[in-house]
Amino acid sequence: MLNPELLPFFTAEDFIYFIFLSNNAHFAASTVRLYTKPDAHGSMPFLKMLLPLIALGVITLCMFYADTWGSNLRALYFTWSPYHYAAQAYGLSVMYCYRSGCQLGVANKRML
Repeated sequence: MLNPELLPFFTAEDFIYFIFLSNNAHFAASTVRLYTKPDAHGSMPFLKMLLPLIALGVITLCMFYADTWGSNLRALYFTWSPYHYAAQAYGLSVMYCYRSGCQLGVANKRML
């Protein structure tokens, strides 16, 4: 059961938004790609070892100081997520164009 004193911004009604707005599948796919890549430890030590610890530390702080840090983390997530998915959609569309043999010029990429 959630302690309302620790997480005053989170209600049972907010849980449905958490389920619909979370990107767990994307996070899982990125994590699997990172950790199954050969020599990821040697080529990306910060990304593989230190960044997850930093992220867990920030999330822990946000849980204990939900009224200040938690709202800032939520605002960051809601502003970053649409930008991130738009950039991914652009990258995927350019990749599929190249795979299908369609060569995109600068004007085509700008329009896309």
